[in-house]
Amino acid sequence: MGSYGIGQTFDMETLAKNVGELPYAAGEKPTGYHLNRFVSTYSSVLVGSKVGDPYDGKLAAAWVSLGEPSVGLFVPVFAYANALPTELDDMYLAINAKRHLVYSYTDDDAADYSGGRNVDHTIDTVALAGTNGYYGDGGLQKYTFAIEDWGFDQFDGFMTSLRGGSRTLQDLFTDRKIPRERRARVPVVLARDEIAWVPGVAAGERFVAGPGTRHRVTLRWP
Repeated sequence: MGSYGIGQTFDMETLAKNVGELPYAAGEKPTGYHLNRFVSTYSSVLVGSKVGDPYDGKLAAAWVSLGEPSVGLFVPVFAYANALPTELDDMYLAINAKRHLVYSYTDDDAADYSGGRNVDHTIDTVALAGTNGYYGDGGLQKYTFAIEDWGFDQFDGFMTSLRGGSRTLQDLFTDRKIPRERRARVPVVLARDEIAWVPGVAAGERFVAGPGTRHRVTLRWP
């Protein structure tokens, strides 16, 4: 499937949380045939990189919801960071507590239908999205969507600043966990007044060689 085949914006809200057509007048809606259904326990959406990516995939991310996606929150995880956000430590338990508000079940440890995850396949759409509500209009999703939208904006701003080279050295050192005592010894390569490269930390996007690059300068350090 080409990249045009699915939506590129907020896939977490348009795909991973899908329980079918809303609003749903009857209130209790069967979810057995939808992407997000009564046995869903987690979801992830990958944001990869294109061929020729000058960052070698280091900015690829996985948005993860450890729990029912329709009532949960997605947080971004960067494999290159080699560390997990502490928010994931108890995310499943927090989302499961919200799940009890929209589904009827008693066994929190059941992982699938055969294990007793949900005898009742229906979701309470009023508790989920409000009376006659569409996704994010009301109910639990009114505030979970707002939190996620804030997270998306923060993520987009962070990625834009990384790719655009507009972040301060202080921000980069902090994000990369460069010890304070080492920062004064890290060289900074300038092109006129613009930072081109901070070895071991980051490179300005304008100065990273790509498929269309005609002239190259190779610098090595140390």
